[in-house]
Amino acid sequence: MKKNHYFSFLILLGLLVSSCSQKNDNDNFLPNSPIIFTEFQRGNSTDDRVVEIANISEEVIALDDYHIDIYRGQTKKINNSIKLDGYSLASKQTLVIAYDEANPSILEKADYITHDLFVDGTWPLILCKGNYIVDVLGTRGYQIDFGKNIDLVRKEEFMIGRDNINNYDWIRYSADDYSHLGTIETTISEDELLYGPQLTEEDFHKPFAKDGLVGGGGAIEVSIAYLGDGDTTNFRYPSSLSSYGINSVHSTRYLKINTPEIQHGTSIDAQPWGYAAQDYNNDVLSKAKHVVIQTELDYGLFDTYGRLLAYVWYTNTSNPTPEDYRCLNCELLTVGLAFLYFYEENSYADVNKYKGVSYTNIFKNDELYAKNRGLKIHGEKDPSFPY
Repeated sequence: MKKNHYFSFLILLGLLVSSCSQKNDNDNFLPNSPIIFTEFQRGNSTDDRVVEIANISEEVIALDDYHIDIYRGQTKKINNSIKLDGYSLASKQTLVIAYDEANPSILEKADYITHDLFVDGTWPLILCKGNYIVDVLGTRGYQIDFGKNIDLVRKEEFMIGRDNINNYDWIRYSADDYSHLGTIETTISEDELLYGPQLTEEDFHKPFAKDGLVGGGGAIEVSIAYLGDGDTTNFRYPSSLSSYGINSVHSTRYLKINTPEIQHGTSIDAQPWGYAAQDYNNDVLSKAKHVVIQTELDYGLFDTYGRLLAYVWYTNTSNPTPEDYRCLNCELLTVGLAFLYFYEENSYADVNKYKGVSYTNIFKNDELYAKNRGLKIHGEKDPSFPY
């Protein structure tokens, strides 16, 4: 439905008397809209701005009464509005709206190019039908990062308009990935996200480590030397890795997660759910028939304590294929026994991917799943902890 209608207009606040968003509450929210937001992107470049809406009904919908109001910063007053007059969408069809100075990869997929798409991933966007709110990105009155340097694509399982953004509705693809524009189909399902990333045959052929003491993204089988707490285990590694500083028995810290502490002498006190996380981790590994360790591509091999940083995979299948392994790091997040955690706060790994989604963003999804349900560390009381 490529119209390539290029026009730019600036609507003064005083002329917006008919806008749905003049109210400071959401009393005028219209549920079950057939037209909703389905993608938002503010890429690594500030000019790479794009938003997509779609018709999720079975009917053709005219957009003459629809508009997108944009709030800048922490104000509840509209900064500008984009009217959608003259467009219509068939069933499951999208309308890609792009900033006129975005890169050509975006513009070539755009149906509507405008200079009025003033968004940065923190300024709220309100999709309206007449005087009614039908969907929201962000939160009016707040400048909260919901889509900065990221490509948000709505999950196929959550095609529903919201009166406030629900972060769990969205898959987080890497910034500057434009492959999803123009379609409501995604590369990964909700069940796959919750299960976590899966290994492939290719992962076993990549180097485990590279010169410079960085990971190669490869996976190797190991055995357990002795168990530790919820996010650390000592594994036995092949002697061929000794040139990279990896000992035959090496303490391994699970990448991107942090479980509550158990008692460590007099220096570190036990925390609620710490022993539960330890029991869960150790029970899984004790029963596993095969354990595989994977590094992050081009990310440092060790933390400041000399522990190897890695993803831990296990399977209870005797003769497994790569798809039979499950990522234990991710599983601990999903069940509510770990927090998402990055060793270097300002420089975290985001390279390894599964079905186009980085491990980091899959982990974010699964932590959010546990948070939304108040699982264990996110709200439940540890029955075995002496508060």
